Formats: sequence, C-alpha cells, structure tokens
Amino acid sequence: MGDIIDKIYEFDGLIVCEPPNNRLDQFNGRLEWLGQKYNLDNNNMLLRGCCLRNTRFCCGVIVFAGADTK
Repeated sequence: MGDIIDKIYEFDGLIVCEPPNNRLDQFNGRLEWLGQKYNLDNNNMLLRGCCLRNTRFCCGVIVFAGADTK
C-alpha cells in the first residue's frame, strides 16, 4: 500500500472540464497525463454520498468542492 501512496504524491495530471452546473446526469471533461488525453464522463464519477463496496481501495480527485456541488 505504501508504494501506491508514493505514486499518488507523484501524480502530475491536469483535469480540464466544464464549469460547475446543476446537471447531475452529465459530466464532461478530460484528464491530461504523461502526454495522453483521457475522456472523463459520468462513468468515471462518484457523486457525493455514494458508497463503494467490495473494493480494496480507490484513488480519486475532487474536481469541485462546496455546498452546492455534485
């Protein structure tokens, strides 16, 4: 587990996405990392209050934070 934590600290990517909005059913963006671009959408997102089960660990990024966020 220590190796994974070290790699998280080394992560140097950029997330480019739409501004905050009230559409819970839609998220569009991309992750730029190591010269590659990866599309991000609802399949890559966990909404506030979700519970992940049967998963040893999960690494994630908070894109928007605040009282009125998804």
